[in-house]
Amino acid sequence: VQISRVNRAPALIYPVPNFLVFKNTATGAYNLNDYFQDPDGGELNFSYRQVIPQFELPGVVYANVSVNIDRTGFVTYNPALDNLGNAYFIFTATDILNLSSESNLVKVDIFGSEKFSNLNQTSTIDFCGDYVCSAVEDCYKCPFDCGQCEEEQQSGCKADWNCTAWSPCMPAGFQTRNCTDLSNCGDNRTKPDEIKRCVYNATCSDGLKNGIEEGVDCGGPCDTCPSCTDEIQNQGEGGVDCGGPCEKSCPSCSDEIKNQNESDIDCGGPCTPCSGGKNCLKNKDCESLRCDQLVCTYPSCDDEIRNQGEEGVDCGGPCEKLCGDCSDKIQNRGEEGVDCGGRCPLCPTCDDGIRNGNERLVDCGGSCRQCNFGDYFQKYMVFFIIFFVILGIIPLFFITYFFFLLANPERARSLYESNVIFAFLVAANRFCEKFRVLRHKKPAISQESAKLFISELTEMSRRHDLPNKNLHEEIVKIYTALIGLPEEYDDNIFNMKLRTSSLPLFLKVLFAGYYKKAEILAMATFVAPEEKIDLITELRFLLAEAAKG
Repeated sequence: VQISRVNRAPALIYPVPNFLVFKNTATGAYNLNDYFQDPDGGELNFSYRQVIPQFELPGVVYANVSVNIDRTGFVTYNPALDNLGNAYFIFTATDILNLSSESNLVKVDIFGSEKFSNLNQTSTIDFCGDYVCSAVEDCYKCPFDCGQCEEEQQSGCKADWNCTAWSPCMPAGFQTRNCTDLSNCGDNRTKPDEIKRCVYNATCSDGLKNGIEEGVDCGGPCDTCPSCTDEIQNQGEGGVDCGGPCEKSCPSCSDEIKNQNESDIDCGGPCTPCSGGKNCLKNKDCESLRCDQLVCTYPSCDDEIRNQGEEGVDCGGPCEKLCGDCSDKIQNRGEEGVDCGGRCPLCPTCDDGIRNGNERLVDCGGSCRQCNFGDYFQKYMVFFIIFFVILGIIPLFFITYFFFLLANPERARSLYESNVIFAFLVAANRFCEKFRVLRHKKPAISQESAKLFISELTEMSRRHDLPNKNLHEEIVKIYTALIGLPEEYDDNIFNMKLRTSSLPLFLKVLFAGYYKKAEILAMATFVAPEEKIDLITELRFLLAEAAKG
């Protein structure tokens, strides 16, 4: 029979709530025995320490507050003289055998009495920052709700206030929040209220044990208090209805009890594998990786299992037998090279027709001869063929597409809707222009004619009341000189004249699209002046390109 005394640490069953304190006023808060519990039913001693949290922003003012905890565990906050700001605390509960546990981070706000001086006469629903300019507010008292006064000039930095949600109603009858100026103006004259009156009623969510509650926000009119039989992990339990304040300890791999699917006491299953001689259900339950008749075997150097730190099966590590195979990166056991020759695959050579060893390609590179173009072509022959096929298809596709546009000028008009395609056609024309110069081909229009037409178009662009008809007649005149249009023509004649003209292919497409775009001058009763200027600018550009060659 073994008799042992087991002591368990105290448990935090509810989070300790934040609190609000007035300047220069000691205020009673709550009893820590409502938030901590000793699973063994003993009496707890309480202590505290003031901390500075890492999440606070720079420049935050921390207040100096002392805490008094009486013998019953009741907490009283006492701020230092004329202190304002925030203070943070962590409470510690210790049992009679010096096991302890800590609370959550508790925030205490210290507000000055001047913030409350005008609240006694105000409504619990009207406050500065509620986005409503009430009867008791004006532009001087609350510019946040009522706006700036008309006689005041708004200049310099303008505050942009961002406020947190209101806290629950405190027993003293006040709610608080924090407001931050996102513009960092450093001017609090327009700052909304951070405190307002409220009617305090004990609720099931105020973090206090009050009314006829049996615990903090539970029991009585509230939900049932957590227990060690509710099949929920709560009230500081280590698991579901175990650990923490519950008498039942949570299963672990060091509790000296066979539980949680262990094959033996504190081993096997979810715990570490069992040593030889202990009970098992499967091979993984054992250190030796062998479960024989529900008992773990002892590892050895002849059990045909790689275990006990062996480098291979029954070799290396604690075994005398040295490991040697065709993948150990060691030349051993009769190998001609490292992991090759002898009983292993043949060692690589520079004429075996296989890419192996440190070769870059088949039988070349590395320690073999230098690779040449034929080696690369043989290796990447398929890619070369595909590349050259694509290289030939792409120009053919573009040429076919451009001829299609010439046959359908209405489609060519869409080229002017995309700057990218337009720029591509101009760049392609200028590239081909170099070859036309080498072949001494004359431009489609002379420099003198182009300058004359450009001058006429420039003069038209200066007119604010340019009629559609005049501009359209000028465009037809230019096309007549450029591609030889007759006096009477239709779309078929226009397409034929354009295709047989001396214009380069890419310019033919651009001129075809432009003509279709300019038809709006003959069909529409009104064309915006800006659109006319665009038409003149585009035609001047096309004429300049056609005169280059």
